[in-house]
Amino acid sequence: MLEQHRKVAPPERTASGAVIERSFIENGSTASLNPILRANAGWKRYSTPQDAWYYGTFFNEDLMQTITYCEQDVSHVKCDNREQFMAELKGMATFHGNSRMPSAMGYGEDGTTAFFESLYLMKGEARTMRFDTGHPVKDVQGNWNAPLFAALSIEHPAVLALTKDAYSVLPEGTVEIDRLNPLAFELNQALAKLTDRGYLVKIALHDGTVYETELELQPEEA
Repeated sequence: MLEQHRKVAPPERTASGAVIERSFIENGSTASLNPILRANAGWKRYSTPQDAWYYGTFFNEDLMQTITYCEQDVSHVKCDNREQFMAELKGMATFHGNSRMPSAMGYGEDGTTAFFESLYLMKGEARTMRFDTGHPVKDVQGNWNAPLFAALSIEHPAVLALTKDAYSVLPEGTVEIDRLNPLAFELNQALAKLTDRGYLVKIALHDGTVYETELELQPEEA
């Protein structure tokens, strides 16, 4: 009776309008998803503070799909368009927040440095920038509030046209904020200008907050 009902029942949809298919893997783990993930190229893991053998989230930009495994339950979201896919990524970033465990720790004369994973959908040659927002703070679970990261497309015509005279407003697609950070899906503006060592880049958020950093390039890139 259930199978007959599935043939005529409308598909369940998420808030974005994407189709969501639910299933159950008894005595499973995130490794149980490997056959699905290997069936199509392009699947990547979406890093979260909860990642473990019993929890994991994956996404495929080409297929515009996401899969979440949580304690034997599987939620497979299939988007019809780019807008739905970006809405799903926004929901994931908002749900998990900007709290995450460092992927590595560095120890030196300047003190302890935490290194974090970041996620970008930008194509082509790009460089990652870190905007320090104060010393990273741990939450009650021991996760850290990660700094603001962004990627700059160094081959974009607008970037190649920058001068040292003044900041220029960069067009959409030139700078991308780390997609693990909910701020990536808010309205923001990027500005930059050329320096002797690379670029000075500013990101102005919708609430008026402005972050600035210098991106230094290798001599052959400058």
